[in-house]
Amino acid sequence: MALTSTPEERFADLPEYDYEPQYVDVGEPEMAYVDVGDPDAEETFLCLHGEPTWGYLYRKTIPTLREEGRVVVPDFVGFGRSEKYTEREKYTYEMHYSSLVAFVKTLDLENITLVCQDWDGILGLPVAVNEPERFARLVPMNTGVPSGTQEMPEAWEEFRAFVERADELPIGMLIQNATATELSEETLAAYEAPFPSEEHKAGARVARRFHRLECRSA
Repeated sequence: MALTSTPEERFADLPEYDYEPQYVDVGEPEMAYVDVGDPDAEETFLCLHGEPTWGYLYRKTIPTLREEGRVVVPDFVGFGRSEKYTEREKYTYEMHYSSLVAFVKTLDLENITLVCQDWDGILGLPVAVNEPERFARLVPMNTGVPSGTQEMPEAWEEFRAFVERADELPIGMLIQNATATELSEETLAAYEAPFPSEEHKAGARVARRFHRLECRSA
């Protein structure tokens, strides 16, 4: 099973995101994360990104949250600065779920306020349910915990079909199309930074299916 990493120079001069990354072993791959604010603060904000984004999504949120406590923003395996499997079949719900559990336990996070949205809700919310002693508050946004058997909207099916047939996955275009405001070229480049080649996009291609196909294991 091949693992690859995005060259660090891809992350040079990111607008509004000059935080020093840290890394933690979650089994086989390493997950990257940002950890700012008072490490001894009573409250820890755990901010989980959706797809095909990464921790950069929270660039405008971190400055406010760090005034209230510790802020931890991981990149899931296959995203951001985290290591990436090059084979799509390695990206399973179980792998992401286990990686997140290992991340929380290895960092020994407690009194967590979980901030989650998009597909990371189906990862973060079950972790909170199964590790209740570590979580104090939930802030779910635009997400849910599907059963794996429900019908998905037509727009979701169209998006999934597009991702599966595209020869090159246009990360920037997908993010812009899902955004209410016009993003600058610099911001779109930051979202695209983790994905210099199709080999690096295996996780981004697969993640969308978790909404329907693999949620029953939650």
